[in-house]
Order: sequence, then structure tokens, then C-alpha cells
Amino acid sequence: MTSTPSAQSNANQTPPPEKLSAGRGLEGFWQGTLNIADVKLRLVLKLVPASDGTFAGTLDSPDQGALNLPLDTVTLKNQSVHLRMARLQGAYQGMLNEDGSAITGSWKQRGRSLPLTFTRLDQAPNWIQSALAQEIEGVWQGRLGRKRLRLILKLARASDGTLTGMLDSPDQGGANLPIDALVLTDQRLRFSLLRINAAYEGTLNKRSTKIVGRWKQRDRSWSLTFKRLNKDRGRPSLITRAREFLARLKGKII
Repeated sequence: MTSTPSAQSNANQTPPPEKLSAGRGLEGFWQGTLNIADVKLRLVLKLVPASDGTFAGTLDSPDQGALNLPLDTVTLKNQSVHLRMARLQGAYQGMLNEDGSAITGSWKQRGRSLPLTFTRLDQAPNWIQSALAQEIEGVWQGRLGRKRLRLILKLARASDGTLTGMLDSPDQGGANLPIDALVLTDQRLRFSLLRINAAYEGTLNKRSTKIVGRWKQRDRSWSLTFKRLNKDRGRPSLITRAREFLARLKGKII
């Protein structure tokens, strides 16, 4: 579980934490990277001043296909920054440096704490991962190693837009193993399962019917291809068909 917001309103002459003059240093775009096992997740903060002098903001997790997730709390007091997201049970505590270029701290979510530093961006990012996350949703099956052990990968978008997943290993009696981190960048999918010390990295093909890559576990590595099981999702999406049509106009398939 995450900690409660640290903003405390004192009944003295000092203004609320968000209204301190140093708070102006929070306005803008900030990017950080969470390292979870072999997976790196980019996070982007968008902080803007509200009409009452406080700050409001949203969080993007582009590698998970989630954009504009609202922040419930944004506070700054004596260079200490606190952010909270009730929907994700997540919170961030950090320190804004003197020149206002970085915030160094830790991200806490569901009982875990990870170091996370945000650095200021000069301009707004332009994420395009949401459409790709829709293409990779579904149920996938692969066979691992000489024993051809079945692995069932289940990917879905949560109500908050985050790409989530679980893994079944029916030949070993494993079901609904939670995936700790999913990264989707361009056509590359990466995820890790800390419980079994495993990670996967693969490439989604242009028709969104298979993911070709490698499975790593306890210093060993195997090739592993996941193929889509839900056939109705295996048909090319509108996005894919549009890409192929435009490519044919150019004389090649992208």
C-alpha cells in the first residue's frame, strides 16, 4: 500500500505548500524511467498551475499505452515534491533540485518502492502508443524449450488505459501469474515476471498475429514465439490495413 499524501496545512501565516514561490519550478513536462527487473518504463508528468494558485497534473506511461492519468495530489514544500494517484495506488516522493531541472525520489505502489528521478523536458512529448496497445490486446500461446511447454499470454487494457497482462503455464500447473511490467515501444514488447525471475522481449509482426522473441530465466535463454489464439483479433486492424494501403501506394510494404 502507498503512503498518504504528505501535504499538511498549517494554520500559521505561511501559504499552502502549492502556493510557495518555489512551486513555479514545477510547471511543465518531466520525464523519468522506472527500472523493474529487465524492463524500463518511461513516465511523463504534465504539471500546470490551477486558477487558485495550486498545481494540477497528469501522468503518461507511454510504454504501457496509458495517457493523461490524473494526479489526485500535487504538493511542494521546502523543495519536497509529493504526488499521489489513488486509482493506481501509487505515490511519489522526491526533492526538487536548486535549479529546478530534476526531481530525485522514489515511486511507491502496492507495497513496493523504486528509485525514480524526473528531469525537465524542453517541450511536450508526442506519444503514439495507445493505438498499438489496442492491436496487441488478446490471448497468445507459445511453446518453450525442448519439452514444448505451453505458455499462455493474456494482454488487456485496464479501465485506466494501462496495458496489463497475466501468464499461464498449464503444463506446469501455473495460472494467472501477474506480469510486473509491460513495455510496448514501436513494435517491441517487453515484460518481466519477478516471481519466477523471468523476462521476455519480442517483436509484434505487421499483421498483429505473432510475437517473435526470446525468453530469459535464471541466466538461460530460449527462442519463443507467441501466436494469437483469439482468431477474431488476428485479422488486420484498421490501423494495419491503412498502413499496408499507404505502403502499396508507395510501392513497398512498411
